[in-house]
Amino acid sequence: MGGYNGCGRNKYIFAPYSLNFNYMKKTLLLTIVLFTVHLHAQCWDKVSVGAAHTVAVKDDGTLWSWGANNNAQLGNGFFMDTNHPEQVGIDADWVMVSAGSWHSAAIKTNGTLWLWGDNSSTQLGMGEDSWPLEPAQLGTDTDWVFVDCGVAYTVAIKTDGTLWAWGDDVYGQLGVNQFSGHEPYPVQVGTDTNWKQVAAGDLFTMGVKTNGTLWAWGTSHSGQFGSGSTEEFEESYLPIQIGTDTDWNYAEASRNEAAAIKINGTLWMWGRNDYGQLGIGTTTDSNIPVQVGTDTWQDVLLSKNYQFQFSAGIKTNGSLWTWGYNEFYQLGNGTTTNYNVPTPVLAGTSFTACSAGESFSAAVKDNGQLAIWGAGNGSGYFGFGNTNVYTVPGTLGCNGLNVKDNILQNLYLYPNPVTNILTINNPNGITIDSIAVYDITGKIVLKQETSLNINVQQLPQGVYLLKINTQNGTSNYKFIKQ
Repeated sequence: MGGYNGCGRNKYIFAPYSLNFNYMKKTLLLTIVLFTVHLHAQCWDKVSVGAAHTVAVKDDGTLWSWGANNNAQLGNGFFMDTNHPEQVGIDADWVMVSAGSWHSAAIKTNGTLWLWGDNSSTQLGMGEDSWPLEPAQLGTDTDWVFVDCGVAYTVAIKTDGTLWAWGDDVYGQLGVNQFSGHEPYPVQVGTDTNWKQVAAGDLFTMGVKTNGTLWAWGTSHSGQFGSGSTEEFEESYLPIQIGTDTDWNYAEASRNEAAAIKINGTLWMWGRNDYGQLGIGTTTDSNIPVQVGTDTWQDVLLSKNYQFQFSAGIKTNGSLWTWGYNEFYQLGNGTTTNYNVPTPVLAGTSFTACSAGESFSAAVKDNGQLAIWGAGNGSGYFGFGNTNVYTVPGTLGCNGLNVKDNILQNLYLYPNPVTNILTINNPNGITIDSIAVYDITGKIVLKQETSLNINVQQLPQGVYLLKINTQNGTSNYKFIKQ
């Protein structure tokens, strides 16, 4: 497997047949050692942001999420927003993650694909009636190697190089030979078996084949197809090649803009440019690819929001740059000035991955810390435990609430499932400050101070979340009321 920890959520580059899942498998060893303390927390490896939520993978393979959760896009089993990172499940074998506007997807080391969150356009690929609150496996296939979530649809590649798509297809963005409205289950895009990478936007999709050719499909009304056409609208429900070059490495798609990096590291952009989001020194649209400066790049991201159009990228030296619309500090340079050329973010800092939301961005530093900045933090999108505006990047460290933390606090619930009294076992006498029980909508249904016995007899049957605030932090537990 080769590639990047991508700016545009998942910029991994996959060549068919080249992926061997066996060497990626992590051996999970749970060792209980008495009289030891867990001192080292795993750091961030990959990050992907949606319209108002963030999902990320740590370098130990655990999956995390935070922010808005109105469509269960956090995958924590509830509809409750959270303003700090919380682990999703207990598995530690996640290798890729992607956030759409209101849904999420991830791939495990065994090649299985999992999705959760908004399914109003069948973007989960599980039919029209499924709306899982936690990661749910898509079918039984174990040969998925790449996934990318668009605004309301999803695209993915298998180990055999075939390309698949599902969800919203009003604009032909699935590339399945029709404007179908939507596709509730995965549909193969053509019959080719040499897809290397694909990028889901909003109205259109971009893809790169193993022969280095660049392709686009869907609807273009700002020159996103890069064909040079002067027509106001272009539509194609089948992939069409952009130019004749055979040295493209990967591509990125938004709503009105497109970007791609060649094998030599040069960055090219085209499409809408009213805020300078193409980074070419003007605010004039371009219907053909135009090179961005002369430097070399390893990654590029585009915001999919139709109002807050901005771009960012990581150069081959690890430096992070942003450009375009900046009313909400999404460029991270402390100003609200729009820039039509790339401007540095945290000069002197090296980055390995980044991603963009509607009015905020996130990037992984080479030390594993996560930098997040922008506005629109009303649901705690940034994970800092507050709703502040960050005009320059704030830093999210490696700590977070996970299942191991719960175990280390030696707090246990019993019985679970429970009918009447739920008891918290606290053998070490940890100081408990407060206890709260939430239902799946995020509503607090019980709250008490320090008593270890919780009377849940009056609660309806179902799944609940118990949050315990202690001197050591906050622990989350799920329990079932029978």
